[in-house]
Amino acid sequence: DVNAQQETVIMMIFTSLIGISSLLVGTFFTASATVWLSNLDASKRDFTRKLKVLQEFIQTYKHCVPPDLKRRLFLYLDYNQQYNHELNVMEEMLSGMPKQVRTAVKLATTQDLIRKVR
Repeated sequence: DVNAQQETVIMMIFTSLIGISSLLVGTFFTASATVWLSNLDASKRDFTRKLKVLQEFIQTYKHCVPPDLKRRLFLYLDYNQQYNHELNVMEEMLSGMPKQVRTAVKLATTQDLIRKVR
């Protein structure tokens, strides 16, 4: 009878630890998702603001800016947005990793660009 009570207590402790662990893990993932979505929203707002400024600039100087330059300006803004998004994703992924790993990943992902600059 004492043995059964000890097993019951051990099972209750184990169950409590599993419950607490699942709450902590759930909280961590919820917080991470919230931060990621917040950063994504801020990035989108920044892009929208830059796009609006570019549109106002082109509208103001429409007689001076040739169509090809307009197209290149919009393409550059789009490219810059995509590059910054990819960079932010990489920084988020690499945060907390050792410096050697971060350096190796950044070198590996920019090798093509480095080769083109040479």
